[in-house]
Order: sequence, then C-alpha cells, then structure tokens
Amino acid sequence: MPPNSAGGDGTSRRALVAGALAGLALARPAAAEGRPVRRIVSLDFGLAETLLAMDIAPVGLPAIADWANWVVEPRLPAGIVDLGTAQEVNLELLSELAPDVILTTPYLARLSSALGRIAPVVSLPIYDARGEPLARAAEAARRLAAMTGEAGRGEALIGRVEATFAGVRARLAGTDRTPAYFVNFMDARHVRVYGAKSLFQGVLDRIGLPNAWTGPTNDWGFATVGIEALATRSATRLFYLQPAHEFERTSRGALWQSLSFARLGQVAMLPPILMFGALPSAARFARIVGDRLAPGPDHG
Repeated sequence: MPPNSAGGDGTSRRALVAGALAGLALARPAAAEGRPVRRIVSLDFGLAETLLAMDIAPVGLPAIADWANWVVEPRLPAGIVDLGTAQEVNLELLSELAPDVILTTPYLARLSSALGRIAPVVSLPIYDARGEPLARAAEAARRLAAMTGEAGRGEALIGRVEATFAGVRARLAGTDRTPAYFVNFMDARHVRVYGAKSLFQGVLDRIGLPNAWTGPTNDWGFATVGIEALATRSATRLFYLQPAHEFERTSRGALWQSLSFARLGQVAMLPPILMFGALPSAARFARIVGDRLAPGPDHG
C-alpha cells in the first residue's frame, strides 16, 4: 500500500478509496451466487500455491518478490499483479483487477471489511488451534476447486500429494529412523523448531519419520527456543531451512558443538520450503526430506 495522504478534510487516502469502492462487491457477485469464479486474488501464499498446483493462476498476489525465497514451486507464471504486502494491500490496484473473489486467512481478518468493499472475501483457515494443517489444506483445495467449477482438479491434487507421501514412506522403509529436528535460525542462540500442529509434523507422520521435538508449540506449529533446548541424551539429527544467515556463527559455538547431532555430524541444510504453506509445500517437504535420507529416484 502506498503511503497514506490526507485530503483537505483530513480524510486518509485509504478511507477515500474504500468509500469510493463501497458498492463494488455488489457488482461482482459470482462467488456469493455460487457461479464459478475466474478472477481470483489470493493474499496468502499457501492458498496461491494450491491454485497454481491445480493450474489455476490468481490474477493478484502480495509480495511476489518473496515467492522465490520461500515457496519456490510451483513457479509463478508471468502476468500476476503484485499487490504490495499482505498486511498493506494496495486497494486501488486491487480494485482495478476486478476480482470475483479475494482469498484470505483468519490471520488477515482485520482487512476483511476493507476488502469486502471490493469483492467477496473467502477466508480459509489452515493454521489454528485445531492443529490439523494438512487436513485443513486438503479442505482448502477442495473448496477452491469447487469455487472454480473444477472439483476434479482438487481431488487430483490431493491424490498426487498422497502418492508423494506413500512414495517417500516406501523409500524410507528400512532406513535409519533417528529422530530429526527441523528448524529455522532466528539468531546465533535461538531457533524456531517445528512440532505438533505444524505442516511439517503432519508430513512426518505420513512418511514415518519421528520428530525429535516433542515439546509444546503454538497454533502455527512452532516454538522459539534457545539452542540448549535441543540437547538430548539420545541420538538426533537436525535439518535447518534456508535462509540460514546465523548458522555459521552458531555452529562455531561450544554449546552447539556439544549437541548430539553436531557431535555426530548429523546436520544438513534444506532448501526453502514454505513452513506455513498448504498441500504443494507439504509434498515438497516430503520429497526433499526423502531425498536427503534416501537419495535416489522417487518411485511413489
């Protein structure tokens, strides 16, 4: 969203835009009336990757430059309009796109009123207190496919992801099942570690790999802890996700070198994977972990 500018009466630019567009939702009732939607804006990367995996391209998306750093695949096709950031959407540009529907999550609930003046808003929760992101991601895929009149594409995506899980699980059968931590480095002494309620945990359960982190997590499925919290008496391995700017500094410390995975040389880097993604990110996570632990072609 461009910086606000005040009018002569002190009204913010955002308020002026919102007021001028107050009737546009009535002009685009496709989602509300149940007709298949064609022009979709997604303010969430997980929902956007789900659409793309079903060969449905959104017309608008925030923070497009970040896609290659966090999502990677599916690749974004050309022509998708960058709407600024998810927290500060360019409402003028959004309205010019004339979307049939705007996809959000409960995380962006505070924007619903302003967005609803432009087009119908559909909020699809994946991460919440229920802690079932993998199941909720499948629900979202079915909902999006139905909204676009392409129900078969949703079932096909779910089937492909299930096949990926089955293939990786088969590849890992008989391999070393040492429990693994999956982390992001936050600074030289703290990591974000993923466990219960995370997308990663759902995938680990499906591919049969134990998670070394059994401590509490928030509704997004992670805990931010000091690296000393990763100390155990049993053998573990650790995977850290890119970007990992603090890894070199952390790995030189005596505390890090005392941890079991560091002593045993069981530390490996993973390429970017959207930890708060949906089905495509779940499948990517499964494939990458499978490749690290059982290199070779995926027969799943």
